[in-house]
Amino acid sequence: MTGTHDACRNARTLVALLIAAWVSSSVADDIHPDFRTFFGVARGSGEVRLSPSRGFHFSSRHSRDLAFAQTSAALPMAYRVTLDIESIDIRRAGCSLGIFDGAARFGGDNSSMNALMKCSVCFHEWRDKRFIYLWYFDPAGEYHCWTGSRWTDNTWQSTGKPWEAKGAYGLVIEKTLTEFSLEVRQGELSISAANIEETVMAPHVDADMEHVIIREAPEGRYAMYGGLTLMPDGEVFCTYKVGSVDAEGSPWTVRDETIVWTRSTDKGRTWPGTENLIYKDGTTRQEACCGKGHRSKSGKIMQPFYILNADFEERAKGDNWGKLNLAVTADDGKTWEIREVKTPFASAASFGGIVPLRDGRQLLNTYGAVEVGSFRHEAGFLVSDDDGETWSDYHLIGEDADPDDGPARLNETDIVQLPDGKLLTMSRTQYDAFPLYRGVSTDEGRTWTVGPSQLTGLCPCMLYTSDGPPEGTVVIAYHDRWGKHAGKGGIYLAFSQNGGATWGEPMWVSGGAYPCMIQTADGSILCSYYQTNQILRGTYFTVPFPSGLRASGGIPDTDTPGIRVQWDEYHGEAAGEVSYRVYRGTTQDFQPGPQNLITTVTNTARHDDTDVATGDAFYYRVGAYIGEKRLGTSWIAVARAGG
Repeated sequence: MTGTHDACRNARTLVALLIAAWVSSSVADDIHPDFRTFFGVARGSGEVRLSPSRGFHFSSRHSRDLAFAQTSAALPMAYRVTLDIESIDIRRAGCSLGIFDGAARFGGDNSSMNALMKCSVCFHEWRDKRFIYLWYFDPAGEYHCWTGSRWTDNTWQSTGKPWEAKGAYGLVIEKTLTEFSLEVRQGELSISAANIEETVMAPHVDADMEHVIIREAPEGRYAMYGGLTLMPDGEVFCTYKVGSVDAEGSPWTVRDETIVWTRSTDKGRTWPGTENLIYKDGTTRQEACCGKGHRSKSGKIMQPFYILNADFEERAKGDNWGKLNLAVTADDGKTWEIREVKTPFASAASFGGIVPLRDGRQLLNTYGAVEVGSFRHEAGFLVSDDDGETWSDYHLIGEDADPDDGPARLNETDIVQLPDGKLLTMSRTQYDAFPLYRGVSTDEGRTWTVGPSQLTGLCPCMLYTSDGPPEGTVVIAYHDRWGKHAGKGGIYLAFSQNGGATWGEPMWVSGGAYPCMIQTADGSILCSYYQTNQILRGTYFTVPFPSGLRASGGIPDTDTPGIRVQWDEYHGEAAGEVSYRVYRGTTQDFQPGPQNLITTVTNTARHDDTDVATGDAFYYRVGAYIGEKRLGTSWIAVARAGG
């Protein structure tokens, strides 16, 4: 969607949408990227949402002036979209068809849509001039327009042909396994034609994840920012915030936010669909309660959250402040005590929650602005040595790590303790390009070495597990939509076997933001996040080793047909002893075993499978071994052999 929406006087589109889709019989329906399509006319600053559960939704007082047809379900890997437009009658508006990588929403600007956009065609009218645009976005988020003869980079160029208000148009988008083909026709006149190479491939098959809905808010409401606490009996306690969206669908303007809780009695697999009150104050905004909670030895459940007195854009005004609170219940949620936690900040917040240390102490993540009216953030933590009853002994992270020799500009931060006692942090920053900063302390947090990691994004949460190689694995979940992930924003997972010094290939999980992770009683990891502002979701997975398995058709820089299989390189203490067994199957539920072992490799993190026929699709898993002892197994990857 483009155009000057608020200047639109009238919009009327008659649309017939026919989608004929097919998938090659050798590729299962459930391994495709999550493509969707829409067509329509936009006006006003309302929010358009496209999702599998809700279909199309537009929240605007001017919705009578909108016309849309769209697919609410995901499209397969190969498909054909045919659109017959009986007439186009738009005054000062844009009428677009788009293909998106995943569910999309439009909330007043194009940035969120562009991050998911694969390609789009737009009929646009402005000041009595009419244009047809055809464009796509590459993985770096740069756009390219088709002039009718060539692609132009980062410059709006029409196809060179104006559209006629009462003209009949046809539009065909065909998606093969590797390309998009777009064509717009008016009668016998070919307006534009181009091929677009697919820019985002699924790095793995979703079969290694189990998705659950923690809470789906009713129409007009939202459920966001989940915080998880594991109970001794294996049950999972979840706190989150709920509230109302405004007339435009935004969750940021209505001050009726409420902190609530719910509980799963089957290790998080199902949830009751009800919520119970923790805190409500209509004069402030309960901005977030995401991050891990804590259950004390005495049985108290503790969940940090912060309240904010600020306008919805969080501008740094002099009367804005944030306060860090701790919600405490001694009767499993029936009643709650709200305690304010004192911090060095004039405006305090929290993200990562409460982190237990092996010596019995707890750390409470906090960040904020030191001075009222400042929007410069610093991050640190408080320490409790009485099981969360009191918090003191504040430690600043990255005291001299900023280019101006001041504290690093960190905000959302999480901490894990490594087996050797070191503390590891990952932090959202206030620097250009959204780098995630890594911090390491060898003296219980008194001093830190802080600097950029190779990851970018927001809201990083971490978990250490002994699963994987001898030194265990650090898992990070975070939201990214920049750099190479500009074409597919959402929740990513990455794995490190060297204390976060390096991270493996990030693996996309879902659209959404603000994750929280715990390891459950059965050893699996539960990651909560809000998939949309209406859906609080959970995803279960087990730690893969080797991690980062991906497969791609063709062997680069050769004419050899085949599939390249590669995984994250392991540099840990047992690297020289580890061998990798590569298994190949024809269905995603194949079980690795001698019958489908195709090779064993050492001292490398890839295998070129050339014993395949061009065009055939295969599934792969890789097992890591020391001798006959299996250390772990990768997630599954799929690719079609190229030639």
